[in-house]
Amino acid sequence: MKQAKFLKCEYLTVREEVKETKARIFKLAVLGIIGVPSASTIARDYKLDEIILSLPLLVCAFLIYYLSENLALMRCGRYIKQVIEPKMRDEQNRIGWEHWLEEEAKGEMEPRRVDKLVVYFFNFLFGIYYILTALLAVHIVKSKWGQTEFEMTCIVYGVTFVVFAAILIQHIKFSVSTEPQKSKANGKTFKALGHEVATVQAK
Repeated sequence: MKQAKFLKCEYLTVREEVKETKARIFKLAVLGIIGVPSASTIARDYKLDEIILSLPLLVCAFLIYYLSENLALMRCGRYIKQVIEPKMRDEQNRIGWEHWLEEEAKGEMEPRRVDKLVVYFFNFLFGIYYILTALLAVHIVKSKWGQTEFEMTCIVYGVTFVVFAAILIQHIKFSVSTEPQKSKANGKTFKALGHEVATVQAK
């Protein structure tokens, strides 16, 4: 297969994956926005304490899946930008869609501004959902169980919140950009697909 035909097939395949990923993100966002309040309301009305206690973890699951799909979306764009478009530019002197998005973002216009706001909004919304459901669960434990159970529940939800907040802070930048991900570890790097990428040295 000639390189031009291979690049075209690869590009179309990745773009199809982008399309499917965006569809999953939309369904997940709708399900999370409607599902969490609905589950909370039903659990309170029917006094389903076990459901109430599991709601904060359900919110975390939604958030992680949402972040995972966003990172997958940017990973597809990053591959198009770093692997496919440079070869097409070399041969046909075309800038490519992903390069155009990043170059325009450096000027007055920022094409991904709305995308960033959407990602930030859903992260903020799921954060609020987590806090509210955790407070509801803590209230249930405090009113129906002892002080020890109450303190343990607070510790579990508190530690979970800190861990997930750290994960979000670490990864949210790369969920809204196709800039290459770089991390330093032991000062060691390797070459992947013709690009220098930092990696953690296996111990």
